[in-house]
Amino acid sequence: MIHQQKILLEEKKLMWEQEQKIMFCDVTTLDPDQKTYVLAMRAQIAAQKMATFSAGFGSGFDGGFSATSGGSGGDASGAAI
Repeated sequence: MIHQQKILLEEKKLMWEQEQKIMFCDVTTLDPDQKTYVLAMRAQIAAQKMATFSAGFGSGFDGGFSATSGGSGGDASGAAI
């Protein structure tokens, strides 16, 4: 059980780091395909964060805020970040 929690936390940490790279990279240095990919991933990350935020407050304000990280749904290894 503890091992599974450690794995889950590590996965969340890696996802957070990946999202940070995507959200804060300088797109002016990227070629058009890479720029398109990064901008699409930013939009996807933002939409997931907003959905998570909205779902946390969707059933009234009962303190049910969800702190899940969402995720980017993709792999940034193809982008030159």
